[in-house]
Amino acid sequence: GKKRFPLGLYMAGHDDEDNLSRISKAGFNSLVSYQWGMWGHSAEKGVHPNATAFLDRAQSHHLGVYYGLSESYESHEHYVCKQEGACRPGQTGLDVARLYAQALHAHPALLGWYIADEPKPEHAAATQAIYDMLRSEDPHRPCWITLLPWENPVQLQLFYSSLDIMAVDPYPFGPSSGHTNRIEQVADAVDAAILASNGLKPVWAVIQTSPAANYYGTLEEGGPPTDAQIRVMTHLALVHGARGIFYYSYFDLMHFGKGAPSPDMAYFGSRWPGIVAAAADVVFLSPILMDGEPADLDDGPGPMQGAVHLRAMLRKDFLEILCVNPSSSAAGRKHLRLPPGKWGAPRVIRGFAVAT
Repeated sequence: GKKRFPLGLYMAGHDDEDNLSRISKAGFNSLVSYQWGMWGHSAEKGVHPNATAFLDRAQSHHLGVYYGLSESYESHEHYVCKQEGACRPGQTGLDVARLYAQALHAHPALLGWYIADEPKPEHAAATQAIYDMLRSEDPHRPCWITLLPWENPVQLQLFYSSLDIMAVDPYPFGPSSGHTNRIEQVADAVDAAILASNGLKPVWAVIQTSPAANYYGTLEEGGPPTDAQIRVMTHLALVHGARGIFYYSYFDLMHFGKGAPSPDMAYFGSRWPGIVAAAADVVFLSPILMDGEPADLDDGPGPMQGAVHLRAMLRKDFLEILCVNPSSSAAGRKHLRLPPGKWGAPRVIRGFAVAT
């Protein structure tokens, strides 16, 4: 099919026709069936009919799905065999995951498999077992895992052999000890994943859109990132080499605060336009990101100002320079020495930069 830059949302409910139509019209092309996968599985009835129905609905709106099987391993919070009636005696979560792989692998909306979400080092053997099973049942679709980048970047390498795509989810904003409120953490995480994957496997970035207060903390401590912060996080990930962007999450746009009524469409209406704007940037840049060739830029003469992050790419005789300034208070300035070539006058085709 047509080559597309992976741009998606994490889903858990809110996946009826109206919602999927809204998502597709906003330019997204992919979904993650987060906390859906094998939920509601019955040992007596087999694969839950909602699994195929979800894929059918997604296909009707030109959306692909990375199907979640993270409930396969025993230490998972929502381990499938903890659900009453889900597993026969002696049956394991891996056995159930195999049933879903066999039932869904031929569906045209299926893009790949979501093996695990933020697994810990002790889960490495379990994720490897899931990966090996999927390579046997569906050898042509990729498997991906989202990893926590800040616990110990070296631990990212523990999962190298159990994934085809390495994703990281650096969420800078919130009250917990893992959140630094340092937006450059996104750049650090993508850099760490590219290093851990030896540059041989694609790295995707999961961008925080959710309020931390939907999970912990107070409403005052755990507000969502602003539209500008979401846009900057997106661009930081792209500039540092992310080859796919996913936002966590669609369902968290439906309410503010743990246990708050959902859907709150007034709250959703205040959040969705900012997500759409960030996605539009990715869609606009997709041809450059997919087809451009890396170009080296040297610092030129003159003073530097601020921490401007840059990525240069050559495409169709054009030198494209992506740049982002993560500072909310200071303008950034950077002088560059362009590679040899006959370059015309610089022009800004999107954004708020000034090229001279």
